[in-house]
Amino acid sequence: MTKQAAAKEKGLSRAPMRAPLRQDIPTDRAVAYRRDGTPVWRHGAASEDRLHIDPSLIPEGWTWEWKRFTVYNAPDPAYQAALARDGWEPVLAENYPGVFMPIDYKGPVIVDGLMLMERPSVLTEEARAEEKRKADAAINGQLGITLPHGVPMGNIAEAPRQTYVRKHQEHNMPRPQLEIDD
Repeated sequence: MTKQAAAKEKGLSRAPMRAPLRQDIPTDRAVAYRRDGTPVWRHGAASEDRLHIDPSLIPEGWTWEWKRFTVYNAPDPAYQAALARDGWEPVLAENYPGVFMPIDYKGPVIVDGLMLMERPSVLTEEARAEEKRKADAAINGQLGITLPHGVPMGNIAEAPRQTYVRKHQEHNMPRPQLEIDD
């Protein structure tokens, strides 16, 4: 006898861990009921975005993103290890039965070679700030802008005018002389 069956015999029951995912049954679509009594309906046409994630499913304080799992059906374990080092973990299909994968599927959510992964939002915010600093530095380097000491790279638009120095390179290219006939 399982622990759950023994608990039921004793009259003990456990409260559900979370609210059911499908609380609202659509009124504008055909709804049928499975043999176990749960409602089922079509969720959209072929043009529907298969990678769309309903934001209400994402737990507060977490970030979900699709990350590469395979390239031409070949797994990339080194990339997966790098993701794990950066705090990414797979979103498990059994925690969201029937939402991303079939109801009885166990394991990570994988669609079209991409794995749905999650990590705490603070890590994602830090990574985005770092990427922005790198992008700003690259753009400023291309434009030849040197900021004075103490002016942050990302605030050029907010800096007072004439607080930066542009480095210009003069290109003395000879101009072709054209002869004009009268």
